[in-house]
Amino acid sequence: MKKRITIADVAAACGTSSMTVCRALRQKARINAETRAKILKVAQKLGYFRQTRQGRPGTAQEPQKIQLLVGFRRKSVPIFSFRLLIALEQRLAERGYVCMTRFANGDYCAFARILDSMRSTESAAVVVIGDFPEKQLLALQCSFPGLLILDNPGIPDDDAAYSSLTFDNVEAAHLQVEHLLSQKRKRILLLNGPLEHAFARELESGYRETLQAHKIAVDPALILHSDFTPADAAKLLENFIRSKVPFDAIATTDELAVAAIRVLRQHQLDVPRDVAVCGCDNIPLSEQLFPTLTTVALDYDHLAELAVNHLCGNASGLPVRKKLSPALLVRHSS
Repeated sequence: MKKRITIADVAAACGTSSMTVCRALRQKARINAETRAKILKVAQKLGYFRQTRQGRPGTAQEPQKIQLLVGFRRKSVPIFSFRLLIALEQRLAERGYVCMTRFANGDYCAFARILDSMRSTESAAVVVIGDFPEKQLLALQCSFPGLLILDNPGIPDDDAAYSSLTFDNVEAAHLQVEHLLSQKRKRILLLNGPLEHAFARELESGYRETLQAHKIAVDPALILHSDFTPADAAKLLENFIRSKVPFDAIATTDELAVAAIRVLRQHQLDVPRDVAVCGCDNIPLSEQLFPTLTTVALDYDHLAELAVNHLCGNASGLPVRKKLSPALLVRHSS
């Protein structure tokens, strides 16, 4: 039978005392960073995990909790929300925080239960990520003074003191359209999400503003509203192609671009010769497509870093509203 690894085994392998190993394994205990790193490395190599609370109770302060709520109004959580959530949780864990994560899919009854649970939970901070119906977002803003909203600008409200860190999605659309126009594309299709979604509203605003700046009339027929799922986007694009409305480019998100390129190929339309495609988000899959996808990069790691710095260092407690600038990545789909 395989021998269970103990703290004494880890201490012997490190050449230190069992008490030092105990301190290294506690999140809040004071210990030299180099010593902690060495002990954790050895513990991992030996496969040590504490099975029971042995010895006297720990006296170190319990780690603070941070409540995270991810909002979405589709069948599954978007890839970019998961990317932001993972980046945020990793950085908070490194600072010694424990994250309590919940998901809200827009359902009223489920949200009411979540909100009640969050109100009765003691935590150092509340962070919400992504898309929420307007009334639900307002309820969150008013329920938690000092709330931090990520990837959503929030709803202006004089009674709610909230902070928001998001991307400049109007600028993202501007980069898309300017690039496609520079490639001599004149009929740019916007394959967008529902207008009740904050990102979709900003994307359409940037699309319209950029065309108007070039004195190009906005054709309503070239704006399609999907539910932000690839399946729905594919169906909309199929019907659009059959309508024979001329177009030579598509501005959309990376997830929807995957579906769009597939539909274009099924209709023997070459990318980029017949139709140029530009996405937004720079998800990992975008670089693996053929052709590789031109996209607008949104730096979720940087957004997570700013969020953690705000949570840990906003001594003034004053609301912060900031939009991060996107960057165009030109590849082979345009």
